[in-house]
Amino acid sequence: MNCRNRLATTVEVSSDWHYASEPRRQAIAEPVDMTAQQPFSVSKRDSFQVAGISARTTNALESTPQGKIPALWAQLFAEKLLPKISHRIDSTIAVLYTSYHSDRTQAYDYVLGAHVQGDDVLQPGMSVYAVPEGIYATFAGSGEPQATVLRIWQSIWAAEDAGDIERAYLTDYELHELSADGSTTQVAIHVGIRS
Repeated sequence: MNCRNRLATTVEVSSDWHYASEPRRQAIAEPVDMTAQQPFSVSKRDSFQVAGISARTTNALESTPQGKIPALWAQLFAEKLLPKISHRIDSTIAVLYTSYHSDRTQAYDYVLGAHVQGDDVLQPGMSVYAVPEGIYATFAGSGEPQATVLRIWQSIWAAEDAGDIERAYLTDYELHELSADGSTTQVAIHVGIRS
């Protein structure tokens, strides 16, 4: 595995959609520079649990108006689910990508919720998921939520395509700290890699 850090190049993304808004995805300006990368770090991460809502999806589906992820974010805020998750250990919003069929071109489970500790009393439609201990490459950024997450994932895919990381495709996760109005996020995306 070659884990050299690279400086990011600018990727312009056009979108006025926010996770907290209606579950409709706006078009993203083309072309997208898939070679754009940003620095990343590699470290061992402990296991933890996330309680949340989920959907099975694909990246291809998420690039269409039928994507399931925007509806999950809308449900999270409309039903005020975060305060209903007992045993939360922090204020971040946790996202898991897990149960990959094989790689980024195939189906995976998208889980949206919060870190929990202990036996959580779950709301209907929620489940608890375990994030395994392992070696993770961490990419971070801040800005408008959808554009920021997309930009970071483009850097992850570029690093993978360049051979800088070899993804494990077990569980990846995002940790979001949203602004009070939901218009900006600070996010760290941790992708499991083979050691």
